[in-house]
Amino acid sequence: MKKYLPLALMSFLLIILAACGKDKYEIDKELSVEFNGFNEHGEVSVSLDEGELYDKLAEMKEIDDDTDISGMYDLDSLVSDLEVEAKPDTDLKNGDKVELELKYDEDNPLDIAFKLKEPKVEVEGLESIKKLSKEDVFDGVKLQYEGVSPYLEATIDSSSSEVGSAFTYFIPDGPFKSGEEIEITAEASPDLLSYGYEADDDKFSKKVKVPSEQKYVEKWEDLNKDDQQYILDEVQDNVTANVDPEIQDSSVYDKGEYVTRGDTIESIEKSKKDEQYILFAKKGNSTVSTDGINALCFIYKNKVTFGENTYTDGYDNQTKDYFSAIAVENLIIDKDGNLDKDEVSIDVLTDTDLDKAALKNKILDTRKDEYTVTDFSTDTKK
Repeated sequence: MKKYLPLALMSFLLIILAACGKDKYEIDKELSVEFNGFNEHGEVSVSLDEGELYDKLAEMKEIDDDTDISGMYDLDSLVSDLEVEAKPDTDLKNGDKVELELKYDEDNPLDIAFKLKEPKVEVEGLESIKKLSKEDVFDGVKLQYEGVSPYLEATIDSSSSEVGSAFTYFIPDGPFKSGEEIEITAEASPDLLSYGYEADDDKFSKKVKVPSEQKYVEKWEDLNKDDQQYILDEVQDNVTANVDPEIQDSSVYDKGEYVTRGDTIESIEKSKKDEQYILFAKKGNSTVSTDGINALCFIYKNKVTFGENTYTDGYDNQTKDYFSAIAVENLIIDKDGNLDKDEVSIDVLTDTDLDKAALKNKILDTRKDEYTVTDFSTDTKK
């Protein structure tokens, strides 16, 4: 009497026999596992050296690339389709276990079965996330200044900051002046964790005081007593040397109109200081150069007497006021409070007039769109 095995049992035995007939290969050195990122936020990357694996399998199966085209094709497909999956693969911390699973065509025509020498690997080597404070965020961040107060421009230098690459820093638009406070804002990168940092906020701010370096003179009282006297002496010397001697050699104007030659003036007195003004560039005025931010304008008055042949009605044998002006420009005070005399320029203005209002209109009023114009007294004590 014949005995028959159940179909299910026969299928199981066939699978066992088929498995026993496969060539088993243990993947070891061809596989590398690396952990990247930071503790509690780490990631795993798995790479397979397909070239080395192909060579080992070709040797095991005795596949000759020159003669066994079919075997070479099957082996290449098997190796290139082989995948190694890691679980879990994100938010890893040191000490976690990561399981590796092979995925390949188990019914491959080469009858190769793969296994892993180390199917589980332990997470290690991840650096700890650093919790940042406000002090950490701004440590090594500084402002660099160019120009002269109150027209200083500032730029942010975060090159010395350990965390600078993980933040974007902002400051308001300038210009700035000495003693002013500037607020620096730091915004964290959306990928802050990828830099190895975490913080309670995504935005921080800090105020810094603009240091006292050079500054433009904005009022007469900004100058110390010695520098005030220096300017007054220099201006008077220019008047004596370059204004009074030129009156009789220059054209004469009245209310902006030419009236006669200077050589029709028979006598002059000594010019005396009459009025003085300080001009200071208005903020946002792009037409003013850096050496034209400020100026002192001194108006001098003389008495001139015309002769008989002026060739203009109303001037023969007349004594009239004669007005001229001196400009002192680019007045800068250094950090010690002294005038930087090397930067100062003193010029005799070519504009003169018998009418003071006309002269002031030409040298002062026409510049009020660009400058604030303020009169001052040289008797101010400091």
